[in-house]
Amino acid sequence: MCEPEDNPDIGPITLLQLAILRLTEVEVHGTDLDLGLGLCDWSDPFIDAALPMRIAWLPRRRTPGQTPSGSWNLVATDGPSFNVAVSQGVVSASPGKTFQADATISGPKADLLGLLLGRVDVADLDTAGDEATARRFATVVPPP
Repeated sequence: MCEPEDNPDIGPITLLQLAILRLTEVEVHGTDLDLGLGLCDWSDPFIDAALPMRIAWLPRRRTPGQTPSGSWNLVATDGPSFNVAVSQGVVSASPGKTFQADATISGPKADLLGLLLGRVDVADLDTAGDEATARRFATVVPPP
């Protein structure tokens, strides 16, 4: 599937990605509607599918104008780790073993997904390394 040529924000998308986006609407916006759902209530299948997809999509995001460089290890205390780096406005991201980064942000995988979706603040997670870089994550790699 492809987006309209005059609005190619996401680019080509698979049916699996489309299903995860629909599930995101249900799970995340159920929280927004104050239906008694919270981050801890997001289903594990949703988190396990959405977190790596959102990490993989980070390079597609447009970073703000004069984006400062930085690198982060995102470490799920109950799941996988991911590496994110920004250099000259270009975002790179990968799963796997952590590399030497400016800052490490760690917490439950639901909270890391919440961070990527703009629902959790870095201040609510554990950080190590350069604290200023850790706090800058959401402004350098803004949520969708």
